[in-house]
Order: sequence, then C-alpha cells, then structure tokens
Amino acid sequence: MRHGLLLLSLLAAAVATAGAVDVPALIEAAPPADAFADQDVVVLHAAEDVTVDADGRVTRRVHTVRRLQTQWAMRRTADVRVAWDRTRQNLEVLTSRTFMRDGTVLETPDNGFNEVTPSAVQRAVPFLDIREMVITHIGTEPGCVVELEYVLRDREPAAIPPLGTVWLGGEHPVLRAECTVRGDGVEVVTATGLEATGEGSDTGQWRFEATDLPAFAELPGDQWSAVVPRVHWSAHARLAAGRSDLVRAVGRASAPVITAGPRLAAWLDETRSAADVLGEADLLERIATLVHDHIATVDLPTGPWSRAPRPAEAVYTSAVGTDWERALVAMTLLREAGFEPELGLFGRQKATDAQGDPFSHWRAVCRIGDQNWWLGPDRGTAWTGRCDLADHHGVFLALDGSLRAYQVQPRPLHCRWRVHLAPEGDGWRAEADLELSGLAPGDQAPRELAERLAGRLLEAGELGELDLRHSGPGRVSMRFAAHGPDLAPAAQGARWYEVPWPDPVVLPDLLGQVDLDRAVRAHPVRLDRAAALEATVTVDLPEGWRIDRPRALPTPASVGPLTVEQAWSEDDGGMRQRTVIALAAAPIDPASWPVYRESALATLRLVQRPLVVIASP
Repeated sequence: MRHGLLLLSLLAAAVATAGAVDVPALIEAAPPADAFADQDVVVLHAAEDVTVDADGRVTRRVHTVRRLQTQWAMRRTADVRVAWDRTRQNLEVLTSRTFMRDGTVLETPDNGFNEVTPSAVQRAVPFLDIREMVITHIGTEPGCVVELEYVLRDREPAAIPPLGTVWLGGEHPVLRAECTVRGDGVEVVTATGLEATGEGSDTGQWRFEATDLPAFAELPGDQWSAVVPRVHWSAHARLAAGRSDLVRAVGRASAPVITAGPRLAAWLDETRSAADVLGEADLLERIATLVHDHIATVDLPTGPWSRAPRPAEAVYTSAVGTDWERALVAMTLLREAGFEPELGLFGRQKATDAQGDPFSHWRAVCRIGDQNWWLGPDRGTAWTGRCDLADHHGVFLALDGSLRAYQVQPRPLHCRWRVHLAPEGDGWRAEADLELSGLAPGDQAPRELAERLAGRLLEAGELGELDLRHSGPGRVSMRFAAHGPDLAPAAQGARWYEVPWPDPVVLPDLLGQVDLDRAVRAHPVRLDRAAALEATVTVDLPEGWRIDRPRALPTPASVGPLTVEQAWSEDDGGMRQRTVIALAAAPIDPASWPVYRESALATLRLVQRPLVVIASP
C-alpha cells in the first residue's frame, strides 16, 4: 500500500535520528486505521541496531512501535517474548508502554515482566539457563499503539563467531524500518531490496532504511525470499567466499569434546558383541539409531551457534542435545569404532550462495568399501551416497575447511512375501513368510510389523504361532500361521479368498515427503527424499485352486517422478508377482502438485490390489 510523499515527509519529521523517536508525532502522522482495514497490525516504526566488538560480543538494540487494530492483534501480539542466555547475556528493557486512543499512556508495571522457561527447552535440564522474558502491554484496545525497546548484550561471545539476519519487512505492513550494523571484522553479506545510506565496509558501519512496506503474508512463495527486504550480516571475514572461517571455528569448538567416556565405551562394546551386528554397515545403523532414538533434539531459541557443545559423554548421559551435540556423539562413536569419518556442515544452498545461514544439517560421512555412508543425527539410519560435484542437492563443508558435495542415493527396500494356502476341514489354513531388507531402523517394531501384516491376512481368521526369525538393523524376517472359517461363496459353488498386497507395512509414504506449508514458499516443490521398493509376492495354491488375475497394469507406468513396473508369472502351483516402485527426488511445479498427487495415488492403488483366489467347488 502506497501513501505518497506527504506521508514520508511526516514520518521523517517524526523520526529525527536512530534511537530518538517522537512516538506521539509518529502516531499523529500515521494514516488512519481504515487505510489498513484488512490488517491486524500496522508497524509504524521498527529499528534494529547490531554492534559487534573485537572479541565477537554482540549488542542488539531493538525498538518497535506497532498499532494493534483488532481484537486478534490484542490477544496474539500484545505479549512479546524475548529469549536470552543467562550464562552469557544481559537483557535490559528500556521502554514498554501503551498509547491508548484517548492519549493516555500506560507504562508496563513490574508484574508485566515475567521470566519463564522457553517451551523449546522446558524438558531439557542442561539448557534451563536459557530464559524468556514475557513483556505484557496493558490497557490495549483496538487502535492502541504499543512501544517496546530493549537491549540484549553479550557478556561473553557466542561459541561460534556470530552471523544473523535482520528482516525489515514481514507479515504486517511497515511504515518505516531501519537497520544499522557495525563492528570490526563485520560485513554485510547481502542486503535484499535495500541500499546502504552512505556508509559501508570502509567505515565498518552499514545503515539501511525502508519505508511504506506492504504486508508480505500473502505473497506467493517463490517471491518471498526474493523481495522481502532484509540484511544478512556476518563476523566471518570470508563468509561469502566458501564460509571456511565458520567451518574452521566449528571444528575448533568440536575437537575437544569428541571423546568417549565410560558409558559410551560400554555401549559400543555391548553393541559390537550383539549377535545381529554382522558388519560395519550394521554397526553404523546402530549408532545412527542410538543418536536418533536416545538423544532428544533441542532447538535453542538463542541460535544454533550460541553455546559451545558439551562433551559427548555428557550429551549421551543427559539424553538431550542440540543438533551440533548429537552429531558429535555420532562422531565420537564412529571414531571409537575404528572408522575415519568426516564431520561437516550440510546445507541445501549452493556454495556460492552467500545469503542466509545455509547449514541446516549436520552429517558424518564414512567410507565402507567403495561407497560413502551418510550418518545423520536427524535420521535413525545410515544412507549410501556418491560423490557428484556437478549435480547435487547441497554442499558438505568438512571441518578442515574443504568443500565436498554428495548426493544421497535411495537405498531400495526389498520385500519378499510368500503365502501358502491349503484347505483345512471346513475352512482354510495359511502359512506365510515375510522378509524385508533395507528397512530403516525405527520404522516398524518387528512384532508390531508382523501383527499388522498378519492382520491384513486375517480379516476373517485367527493368528497361530509366530516365529520372528531375525530382527536387526535393516532386516526383518518372520513366519506365521493362520487359519479361518470356510471361504466366502463365489459363482457356481466355488469359494474365493483375498490375498492382500502388504502395502500398510512395506510401502513407503512416497507422496508424503513434501511439507506443503513450506512448499508455498519454495518454488518449485521438491520431493525431498527419493525412494525405491521392490516387492515379490508369491502365492502357493492347492490343486484345483487358481488366481483370478486382475486387469493388468500397463507397465512401465510413469507419473512425473514416480515410476511403477509390474510383472506376473503363473503355473499350476500358484503365481508370482514382482513390483518395482521408484520415486525420484525431483522438482514439481506447485500448481501441478494436486494433479500429480491424485494421478500417483491412482497408479499406486492399481498396484496394491489384493489377489483373489478361487477354490474349486
């Protein structure tokens, strides 16, 4: 929404200099509420000042003046939460007050400042020194204006030299916003939609201003990151040229804590001696499962770099840690087990893209034979991958500062499902064998998996003995028997029985890898994880029984990145069906997503049809 030069001149008069704001004049100069009739909040003024000293300590001064236009805004935005780390930071609230419509000014009383535990760390005892101040504006009413100014100062620098992003726009309209960044060794890496007003790298200070910004909440996702004004700053002198300074800093902080204490050593000894750990790949799986299942993740509201990692033994003992700490537990166990792993920072952006913090993942990479194995603490399994510098989904920066790129390859899931049917008195008996390989640990508890599959077979029967023959990382095999009443009647006195395809158990959620809420902000939609499944279903039949083969699926069938192939073979003793399903990690236009999903689901439904057995009269 644009309001012209008169509005800009009035606002400029109301804001004389940074940090000195005449709020009553600002309120008087602002357009009336009906000029923003469809908005809950209008930001009259927003300023953030970032100062980094020579030791890497950061001081952030934040000042906002907002008009709350609706009851929703009063309920949802009148309480402001500011997180800080009590072990190394001080929080000082300079101003908190409400300007009511009749001109009355109400200061927030002492009981309007309440220190609480942030929800992100409330179950993480080692992180309870991270606090959150809830600042409550009193006397709010539709049309009131709330002002808040606070300073957050580092007493000690963060574990890793800092970097950050200041957003000048957002989901609400902003009449005026400003940002100042200063300090030795600090640089502004990118300033999207903004230009510095006179200062720059020569002076060690950058200042940016923006006026009359619209609300970006309804902006199409592919435009959000391109047009919302923001400033990305960093205290890493060479962040824009490979980020090697940041990586080396992480390496220096990580090295001292990658040591195994008695508990981790005991766990590793016990795991190595387990009967179902048959080799290096199985041991990798167990380490990945431990980190994924035993150590809960905590996302620090003060930032991923703010605290130095604790020793791996302490993280394991407390059963909670940051992603950084969980990765170091994995690294410790890998080294103790005799591997020579690399630990690095993994992001989905290109190495040359200097915008934002790219390191959304930690990864350890091990070499077994001629394959690279990824071990990620955010996933309870190890994955094979291959080097591919020309075509990759992200970059891997090893802690020695070198750049590598890997592309994760799908590890196929193999299913062998054999059912032997026979008459038993007036009913039937079935013996079934199931073997799965390539199963991700934690996807299914083995006995639960067996019971679910047996339940599919036994909609009208009873489960007999169940023999869980093998249950270990990546592989499950079992045998069970069942019996039931007479088969349902079919035409001409025959009986029929359905043998189901084991879809609820073995078919991955091939269409569920996209977060549609995020997808509207990322064009095109990308299926984040490739998948592959090979399933063989064999049915053994008594003499005179046959399979009523359904209408053949045209194969190979392809719907976008989804490919399905199905082949049949039959003889007098039964039939065999082989199905191969593959899903590529591929981009999909968001506008095409609904049609693609429905077409893919229809194809998969054809694949998963039950087999109908016809028994002779």
